[in-house]
Amino acid sequence: MHRLEANSDWGFTAFTLKEAFSYKGDLNNDLSTYSLIFKKIDGIWKIAWMQRSQGTTDISSWE
Repeated sequence: MHRLEANSDWGFTAFTLKEAFSYKGDLNNDLSTYSLIFKKIDGIWKIAWMQRSQGTTDISSWE
């Protein structure tokens, strides 16, 4: 996790995942960064928006 901000009913996070998967027969071994906004709706935390980067993240850009 690179960044996390939150208050009582919303939050934002940015994080990197290492993902190994197959898509249409092609093997992928990606390092992808995600951005996510979450909101508390009726007392339950829910994802309001999420974005995935290309699978070529340069982690040094977060330093």
